[in-house]
Amino acid sequence: MGMSVDQMHLYFRDVVGEEFRTWRVRKRVEHAQQLMQEHPDWPVTRIAQISGFNDRSWFYQQFLRFTGMTVAECRKK
Repeated sequence: MGMSVDQMHLYFRDVVGEEFRTWRVRKRVEHAQQLMQEHPDWPVTRIAQISGFNDRSWFYQQFLRFTGMTVAECRKK
């Protein structure tokens, strides 16, 4: 017998230390940061889409949440 979805989420949280959704968004933001460093000439919308964000506003909110800086501040670095 396998795990239910709820059990899997609890197991993931216990092992990783955060909710799956939070972990997934954080990983996407980290990927976006890496793309910004590797491709500084790419538009933010392209980086957001490649990183798995379909909504630019959501991307900007989550980027600030996980990095503590805006996309513009990150690009200046």
